[in-house]
Amino acid sequence: MLPLAWIKPLLIIGLISLISSLGYMGYNNIKQVGYLEAETKYLAIIAKHNKEIDIKITELEKSSRALIAVTENNNTKLTQNIGQIVLGLNGKTLTVIKDGKCVPTKEFSDTFGKLNNVANQSMKESRK
Repeated sequence: MLPLAWIKPLLIIGLISLISSLGYMGYNNIKQVGYLEAETKYLAIIAKHNKEIDIKITELEKSSRALIAVTENNNTKLTQNIGQIVLGLNGKTLTVIKDGKCVPTKEFSDTFGKLNNVANQSMKESRK
């Protein structure tokens, strides 16, 4: 048996151990609840931000598709216009020799100017 003098200190040590254990378990429980609340809060915020990002990505994709369609349309028009202008040059003299130098004809200069104007107009339309 234990001597009577040892029972009181052992009871105090046991009581301190019990209080410490309960305090530690309570602290961990409170800490865990706080973590769960924070996790829930920030998961909701992250989900909201992800949804906003997805909406912006969808809008960018729509804009990109529209831009691609307009660009393809403008390229087709430009190609057709240039083709028509070049057909006007078929069979015509493009240069003449004057004073030993090769000089473009007026028709060539006019056609080159038309090509330049068509290209510039196409650029302006694509920027709108």
